[in-house]
Amino acid sequence: MPDRPEIITSTQNAKLKALLALRDRKEREATGLCLVEGLREIQMAVANGYGIETLYFCRGEFSGDGEKSMREMKSLSESAKQVIELGDVAFEKAAVREGRDGLIATVKMRTWTWKDITPSARPLILAAQNVEKPGNLGGLLRTAEAAGATALVTLDAKVDVWNPNAIRSSLGCVFRVPVINQSSEEFAAECRNRGIRTVAAALTEKSQSHDAVDMTGPTAIVMGGEAWGLTDWWLHHADATAMIPMHGKVDSLNVSVAAGILMFEALRQRASQLPR
Repeated sequence: MPDRPEIITSTQNAKLKALLALRDRKEREATGLCLVEGLREIQMAVANGYGIETLYFCRGEFSGDGEKSMREMKSLSESAKQVIELGDVAFEKAAVREGRDGLIATVKMRTWTWKDITPSARPLILAAQNVEKPGNLGGLLRTAEAAGATALVTLDAKVDVWNPNAIRSSLGCVFRVPVINQSSEEFAAECRNRGIRTVAAALTEKSQSHDAVDMTGPTAIVMGGEAWGLTDWWLHHADATAMIPMHGKVDSLNVSVAAGILMFEALRQRASQLPR
């Protein structure tokens, strides 16, 4: 880090406006950059090989041990092409999260393909169709990471994983889990070609309880969007349909919660096959 990094105090500064523009998906796609806020998330990006284009920091937002925060910032700056200090007003304009720690970075996004995914004898994939809320997408990333998923596949995506709110709610797991975006038809064909069984999460007359569906082999668990669930296309093309029995009056679960139940049921089934 230079001894005297550039300091931005005006909310009309062009570089600050460029940073704010990364909240928009079109700008992210045009620049290849995303906005990452928070020490934990930025550290996660660096630890997984993502390059920092610009690291922004605000001394006034450092909480607790200011010297420790400065050391952490300087450590991150070694991975950054550029370091800029923001004044309090400028940082207030740029930050969106609660519990701020004075750090924001722009990071190069990555595009994953099936060729990038490490081959596995029993892949376990989490797929999500038409998810609209960045927070739910981030929650799915956390679930996928916790379950050791081979990949997260977004189907017919209405929100991208590089949305700042998705990154934040994922706690940086977006930098650890391979994420592929495909149409439902493309993904189903890919699964057939690779011998991966698709299990659709839906309540239909043919649905089996989630613990009765065999997920011991190569499996892709397909979740629907928040409002309407999976499309009819998946109900007709999935290899199996699983439901989660509900014992209360509530008839649905948050998509990331439901995904967690199904993913960890798959892990339970697989663990039961191990020799004791």
